[in-house]
Amino acid sequence: AEEAAFMSHAYSVDLRQRVVDYVLSGHSCASAGDRFGVSESSAIKWTRRYRETKEIAPKKLGGDRRSKAIEAAGSKIFALHAAHLDITLSDMQQALSNEGLVFSTTALFRFLKRHGLTLKKSRDTPVNKAVQMS
Repeated sequence: AEEAAFMSHAYSVDLRQRVVDYVLSGHSCASAGDRFGVSESSAIKWTRRYRETKEIAPKKLGGDRRSKAIEAAGSKIFALHAAHLDITLSDMQQALSNEGLVFSTTALFRFLKRHGLTLKKSRDTPVNKAVQMS
């Protein structure tokens, strides 16, 4: 049997408002979670967010939340690429980690692709002799 793919969804603003109002009226977040069928952590997060920002509506779901770090290191990545045009992603990853910047090779690949830089083997790159071709 095939399993259905479920996407994340935000709880309704109405439910969030009822949970926050319940907590603000003196009840615990645990009891609010039990009463309204949500997790205690959701009640805590919604109440904290309401107290700090006066907002109940859910934040936007999905999207890129991690590329800020690699974009901030962009000048170092560009410098590495310019200094070593034939550098591999693994070598680039190692050089950056030596400077305290830790990124996966996939993140590096996406960054380079996003900026129109590709790492292609040049004609001067030696042939890989580790794998015999038939």
